[in-house]
Order: sequence, then structure tokens, then C-alpha cells
Amino acid sequence: MKASEAIALADELCPNPFSSAYKLRLLNQIEYRVRIDILKEDPAEVEPIVQADLATTDLTLHDRYTEIYIGWLKAKYYWAMGEYDIYQNEKAMFKAEWDRWVRDICDERHAGSGAPEYVYPAFEEATEDDADEDPDDSEEDPEDEGT
Repeated sequence: MKASEAIALADELCPNPFSSAYKLRLLNQIEYRVRIDILKEDPAEVEPIVQADLATTDLTLHDRYTEIYIGWLKAKYYWAMGEYDIYQNEKAMFKAEWDRWVRDICDERHAGSGAPEYVYPAFEEATEDDADEDPDDSEEDPEDEGT
């Protein structure tokens, strides 16, 4: 699947007001997690997907695992739109797909040796207080500076 196809499909399934730059940032988050956390690639070697290459860049995962990308994008969209119940459902579906992929890849690479431990990409814990938060704002709290 091309990067542009993942974003287009997620947008079709979850219409949203977000900029293409924000969507690309979300897609790069999950692509980075796949390549660094699971495939154990060197972080210095992982180049982010750039806007100009969206239509030509193949995502790392095989097409049978595209729901990982779609699920990640949709969950993040719903969280940023303050749709926390839907977000929780999307997060659960994403985690099920993530588990399936990790189980498959660990079985292929470590047959008979037991699967290595793995981590989930970080998800926010949604609260009603998050409804006013702008998804394009940085995650640092200015009040925490200097502490």
C-alpha cells in the first residue's frame, strides 16, 4: 500500500478537518514504530515519509496488514476530534491488528524460540478535558518549562 492510499482510505472512513501535514505526521509515527520497535531497524536509517513522495512511497507492512495503518490514523483522528467512545473502539481494533501482525512476524522470525516481547505504540488516554486540545499543538506544557 502506498502512503497516500492509507491516508485516503482513513479519510474516507473517518472524514476529518485535519491538514495533510498532520495526517502525514501520524502516518510517520506508526511507520516509525513498525520499523524501530518491531523490525529493529537503526533509527538513524529510518527516513520519514515526505509530502512530495506520498504517492510513490510503499509502506513497510504487507497489504494484509494495512488495517494497522488505517486503524492508527482513524483512532488518532477520533481522539483529536474529541470522539472518545469511538476512539476507544478504534484503539481496540488497532491493537488487535497490531497483535496479529507482531504474532505473525515473531512466529516467522523466532520459530521455536518464543516470541520476543513487544510494545504497543503510545495512545493517549482520552478524557473529556482533552476536547479543547489542538492536535497540532506541541505536547510540551509551557508551565513545565524550567522544572
